[in-house]
Amino acid sequence: MLIPPRGLGRLDHALPSICIVPAQHPSSRRLWRTPTQSDTLRPSQYPRFKGRMTTTPHRFLDIFPPGFDMTSVSRSYYSFAPVQLYHTLTRSYDPEKHIESTLVKSVWYGKQTKGVQHEFILVQVEDTTVPITNYMVLDRTIREESSGGTIQMPFRRRRTIGSSQSYCGPAVDAFKVSYNGIENQLLDECDLLPRQYLEKIEFSRGNPLYLYQLVTLVHVVSEKSTQYTLSGQNCYWFAGLIWDCLRSLRPDAQYDGRLAEKRGKFAIVRNLRMPEKEEITETCDAFEKEIQTVDKNLWESRKKRHGFPDMAMGFRIPDGGSNQDSDGAVRSTP
Repeated sequence: MLIPPRGLGRLDHALPSICIVPAQHPSSRRLWRTPTQSDTLRPSQYPRFKGRMTTTPHRFLDIFPPGFDMTSVSRSYYSFAPVQLYHTLTRSYDPEKHIESTLVKSVWYGKQTKGVQHEFILVQVEDTTVPITNYMVLDRTIREESSGGTIQMPFRRRRTIGSSQSYCGPAVDAFKVSYNGIENQLLDECDLLPRQYLEKIEFSRGNPLYLYQLVTLVHVVSEKSTQYTLSGQNCYWFAGLIWDCLRSLRPDAQYDGRLAEKRGKFAIVRNLRMPEKEEITETCDAFEKEIQTVDKNLWESRKKRHGFPDMAMGFRIPDGGSNQDSDGAVRSTP
């Protein structure tokens, strides 16, 4: 396992607008520790649902599937297109979806260490009211039109790299949600092993990142380009743009970038299309505009459903009144 040098900080990699938080010394082990099964709440910690009532708080099964309860049942991950999960979480307020309490705890920037060195983001989500945690993979692949399946990178086709038009097609962007909360099993099912984590962001409870906010950001990025191109909007670009936007939107989050120089590289050749500062700024601006609309719709939907909402919500009052905290979350008033 890689042991980082003391006081590591990737100042050369950071954008000028990003505040860098130095990595912790490896003796603490907390910041850079990769997720393991020990980090995941085991199914035995939750009640079995066999037709009897339970007093345990319910959870949103799209994000925390039945695999946490039924250890004898084995099935693959749930897969959601960004637009699909975006509409599920933001179209209207529903207390069953737990949008106020489902947070993004940490994200890892991952890279396959074999083959095409596909890049992806591993997301650790947490519902603070149950409580329960789970993992999901976020990545971009390309659709294989002839078979109807997907491949991680078009290098698998037996064609020359010079024929760039051969490596274009509809992009397949997806959130792949673990069925039972086991990280390695999810990565194996996604054909992402062996892998290496290059960077990590850990979000604070003081300035949280809600899952619906991450999904909105991914939706914005996904809609920027619906086509996969070898030298353009590929897996490197997709994961890289989302990652850099997260760092820009949450500059106070704990960041470890000890292997950041490996991002966007295939073997010794650096990818030709990595996100630029201007593109990151434009995407963050588009996200801020979109999330304002989302927050307004959720706030009005909740008000219509339950009367005037209590103020302990993850989304914002649409006019940005005095109840709005610095992170945009609405806080209680006396």
